[in-house]
Amino acid sequence: MPCRFLRAIPICILFLLPAPLALAVCVADVGITADLLPAPDEGMWRYTMTIAWSYRDHTTSTWQLYAVVPGTDCDCTELAGQYRFPDDAGAAIGAGGGCEVPYAGALECGPDSPSPDYPYLTFVAGDGTSCTMPDGGVTTLVFDSVLPPVATDGEFLLVVDRTCAIAVHGVRPAYSCGAVRVDGLGWGSLKATYR
Repeated sequence: MPCRFLRAIPICILFLLPAPLALAVCVADVGITADLLPAPDEGMWRYTMTIAWSYRDHTTSTWQLYAVVPGTDCDCTELAGQYRFPDDAGAAIGAGGGCEVPYAGALECGPDSPSPDYPYLTFVAGDGTSCTMPDGGVTTLVFDSVLPPVATDGEFLLVVDRTCAIAVHGVRPAYSCGAVRVDGLGWGSLKATYR
């Protein structure tokens, strides 16, 4: 039997979860808003993700937003045409100012992605960052999509440096590709993991 119980406490749970789901929970607030862009980008939505954090220094954190809700079966070629990143994809600004770090964004999907089954919108800090934010700060990241916004109720996750995950509130792109897979862990079970 692969699971053992120590004083009636299961110690096998993390080993049974898919890798992206076995992350700790970060302490931060993450919200996404969306605005329709004017000409010449008519039909595109600008999504702005705001991350407020204070519990550790995220000066050069890599932020990875799930491109779709976990369990949705979307093809990478479908997703590639639905997202766009501006040259300046955002910045982290330390509490009290004095430190600002630029970010670049990209879609990671398919066999070259660190997690082939979980396509991410990845935001990486620019090179040459020398300042720190020990007292916390706010990171604002942006991406564009042809997909209109729909409300999210925490099912859209942000992964921080592959160490923890945060439920996102606000809106997310209303992708139409794929149906939710019935194999593997259901979303109700996933949400229970973070409670």
